[in-house]
Amino acid sequence: MSKLKSGLIALFITLFVLNSFLHLAFLPTVMAVLAGLVFCFSVRELKPLNRKMIILLLIGSGFFIWSGPSNFNWGHAVIENAGIVTLLLTAPMLGIILYYAPYETVLLSFANRYIRTNYVFYLMTLCLVAFLCVLMNLATIPFTYQLLAPIAAKYPPVILQRALTRGFILNLFWAPNLICVAVVLKYVHISWQELAGVGLAFSVLAFIGACAVGKYDNPPDESCPKGQSAAEQSQVLDGKSESRGYLFSLFVQVVLILLALVTLIHYVGKSIYVILAIIALGIPLLFAFALGKTGIYRQKLIHYFCSTLPGMSNEFMLFISIGFFGYALAQSPAIIFVQSQLAVLNNFSPSVLVVIIIATITGLSMAGIHPIITISSLAITLGKVDIGLSSVQLAISLLAGYIMYMLLSPFSSMVMILSGLFKQNVYEMGLRLNGRYALVLALLVAFAIHVWRQI
Repeated sequence: MSKLKSGLIALFITLFVLNSFLHLAFLPTVMAVLAGLVFCFSVRELKPLNRKMIILLLIGSGFFIWSGPSNFNWGHAVIENAGIVTLLLTAPMLGIILYYAPYETVLLSFANRYIRTNYVFYLMTLCLVAFLCVLMNLATIPFTYQLLAPIAAKYPPVILQRALTRGFILNLFWAPNLICVAVVLKYVHISWQELAGVGLAFSVLAFIGACAVGKYDNPPDESCPKGQSAAEQSQVLDGKSESRGYLFSLFVQVVLILLALVTLIHYVGKSIYVILAIIALGIPLLFAFALGKTGIYRQKLIHYFCSTLPGMSNEFMLFISIGFFGYALAQSPAIIFVQSQLAVLNNFSPSVLVVIIIATITGLSMAGIHPIITISSLAITLGKVDIGLSSVQLAISLLAGYIMYMLLSPFSSMVMILSGLFKQNVYEMGLRLNGRYALVLALLVAFAIHVWRQI
């Protein structure tokens, strides 16, 4: 059954990419049928929380369809989020390049040589997670946890916990391989090029906030310096130049991926979803040929099709359902009523609206409502109301709300991963761990957008 699901999902991805170039009328219908088959084969394997969300989404969609036009396009509704789903499913392929060299050993060697204080350990982990997130998405957190385990044992666990979470969210303002960015781009109707520069600036702001708050809330250093044991020293590579060479190679590969992304978007003229899918499937193969690592690529590709793709059927179904809901909402007369109610927002200043948007997404996520549902609904409705914010400013506000969900919500995928790794409850790993930083970041974002509007 897993091979069948993998084949159906892989065919769905292939047809989405092909249709973006060929524009054949029958392909969307075929994609909708494939999505339906995946849904049928995977429904029994749904996680309890995802099952509840999908049921609620389908009930809401049914109401909007019932109250909407009679010529509802079912096929288009099913594949409304095809681009987002394709990005979600293909992005893990980028992580293959991490297996082309002993990067784990090199990074551990580097850490052993230069980390001596709690704060340096915090900063190094923060930067490492932000860098790896471009390749590995959420898998960065367990990967970094395992990588730094020998070093982290010498420091209070809370330092690693905070660095893992705060490092991961730094890229949520701009990285094209992250699902929240893809959703915001789609529903706010802006291009990645419009968001990238501004998003990077807000990521720097989030980094500065993480550095400042980390200096304040991390435990002080012990009086005696933390030295290396003989076992740790044995893990350090003999040649420092070799270590630097590996790190430089990895950095160059990441830069080349980003350059390829920008270049193809500019010259091919397709959406970020199509281009990133092509890059995720093609760039690791090109690097494998260049570095003589085709055997490793083949091995990881087999693992991707046999294990990773079938394991992502829950996410496939959830985002197909969210797209269906969003399409039904946009076609329903109910959206006119919602927009008329939102007219009251004109009574607030745009700066206050930013806080309201962030607080709404955060509050609903704390109650278990997935922020992607809230973001898509807000973007669809607010996008048609004059609220005094530009499209990019609205996008940043929505992404800030998603970041609050990642940091604080007990239902956050990141918080649940941390809870499993550190054997602590989700409230310890969410609100108590990052409540202060989340408040500081939300205020920084609101203030920065306020200043931006005055310029």
